[in-house]
Amino acid sequence: MAFLTYTLYRILLIAGAGGILVLAGFNWRSPITWIIAVLIGALLSYVLLDRPRRAAVAQLAEHDPLRARRTREQRADAASSEEDLLLDDELERKDER
Repeated sequence: MAFLTYTLYRILLIAGAGGILVLAGFNWRSPITWIIAVLIGALLSYVLLDRPRRAAVAQLAEHDPLRARRTREQRADAASSEEDLLLDDELERKDER
């Protein structure tokens, strides 16, 4: 539901920006008007919709089918990095002797 709410807010921002551009004298049928409206809506959504965006991202992350696999891979990478550091330290100690 959070993703749909965020999407609806973004569409409303784009439509509002387009409406303001039309009131300012732009032709409503012109693609340039709507390209500018999308850019304005994107900028406004980035600034004004932080909380709904975070909620939408959290909702999408909950349903990520590859999340468990990535978590395991990250743990394995962290363990191998730690092992590499230990081996490097051990090799440096041998070189110092």
